[in-house]
Formats: sequence, C-alpha cells, structure tokens
Amino acid sequence: MLYIYMKSALFILCLLNLIILYYFFYKNHKVIQKKKQVQRSNLNESALFGKKAPDFKLESVQGKFHNLSSILNNGVLLIFIDNVCPYCQSHFESFFNQVKNTKINFVLIINGRDEPSDKYANDFNNLYEGQFIILKGNKEIASVYQINSLPTYIHINQNMIIDYISGSTFQTIQNILGKKSF
Repeated sequence: MLYIYMKSALFILCLLNLIILYYFFYKNHKVIQKKKQVQRSNLNESALFGKKAPDFKLESVQGKFHNLSSILNNGVLLIFIDNVCPYCQSHFESFFNQVKNTKINFVLIINGRDEPSDKYANDFNNLYEGQFIILKGNKEIASVYQINSLPTYIHINQNMIIDYISGSTFQTIQNILGKKSF
C-alpha cells in the first residue's frame, strides 16, 4: 500500500514539474514575443522620425537614376527589402496584393543592406513587370535611413518629412488602407 502512495506521489511531483516547466516556457516565450513587438513598434521612435528625409540618388533596375525629389509626388513609401530573402519576398507579395489597386506611391529599394545583384534585381523586376520603381539599394542608403531589419517601410510626406516607420507589413497595410492615408 505504501508503494502505491509513493508511486502516486512521484507521479504527482512529475506532473507538477511539467506544469511548472510549461508555465515558465510559455511565460518566457510571451516575454520574448512582446520584446520583439516593442522593438518593431519603437521604429517610429527612430532618430529619423519627424525629421527631413535624407536625399539619395539610386539607380533603378532599368538603369535610370532617381533621387528622392523625383519620386516624392504627394509622398512616397520607401520599402526596403532583400529580394533574395524568402521572408521579405512573401511580405512584399502580401503588401503588393493589398495595395496594387490603390493610388499609393511606393518605391521598392532592394538589398538595402548589401550590394544588389543585377540578376536578382532583374528577376524581381520581371516578376512584377515594371509596375513600380525598383531601386538598387546599397550600404550607404541603408545606413543613412538606419535600416536595421528587413523589410522596413518608411513614409516620407510631401514636405520631405519622415512621418511613418515600421517593420511590420501587416501594420503598414492597415495604415495605408484604413487608419492613415499615404
């Protein structure tokens, strides 16, 4: 009889250990996720937010050079991605499918951290059939615009002031289609 009680007590202790481990793992996982969300939402607290956008001159995949004022119009959304990254590609595809029938002025800047590969840049251009401007990014523009993660969305208003920065495709789509007009 004592053996059955000891076995039951051992089973209960093991079960309690599993519950405690699960609780700490789950809670720790939530804390990590919350930190990631805070990091992404703090992009609007960047030193560039609310400041005049730095000018640039970049070559498009068609070989034409563009500077900020030539693409600005009534504002422009700069989208920094790495076109060879499946994560960036899927997020841009999701963004594009949501906004392709709107009048949003956006420019894609590919390989914002590294020098772009012409082959991949042309493949990306062919995929979207020249429906928008695709600029070849470089380390300099990534540094000037403080690009630390990809994708990154930066909106510059008609006065050349940065009024929106986000690393979230979903948040950017929500702002474009509803809460904020770009």
